[in-house]
Amino acid sequence: MNRYLLDTIVIIDGRIADICKTGFVQGTLIIPQFVLQELHPIADSADSLKKTRGRRGLEVIEKIQNQPDLKVQIVDRNPVKDNVDAKLVDLALELDGTIVTNDFTNDFNLNKVAELQRVRVINLNNLANAKNILIFG
Repeated sequence: MNRYLLDTIVIIDGRIADICKTGFVQGTLIIPQFVLQELHPIADSADSLKKTRGRRGLEVIEKIQNQPDLKVQIVDRNPVKDNVDAKLVDLALELDGTIVTNDFTNDFNLNKVAELQRVRVINLNNLANAKNILIFG
């Protein structure tokens, strides 16, 4: 069974909910508790832009949880690491999962570290670009 671990930025972005509606995702979406813990203060931020992004992320989680043909699991494992990216890589190794992200700039290091440890990474920006090539190519 495929397991897809969602990064905070891919949840905030929101496209994952639309992708899930298509039936493209076969397997289980995993939202680590430490990702929710990172999202919560963003949603409570005094900065209105951050608050909007954080609340959108929480709404996205609710949308994907309510999709009838999609299995979503919140996992309460918390690897002992310094940051969310390192925890995601460790958890992906433990669960034999694939990390789903989408931010080229901020997650470039996540992608590289994951690749070095033989963890699969799906970058939604790459997926969107591939879709555009197929449509317009």
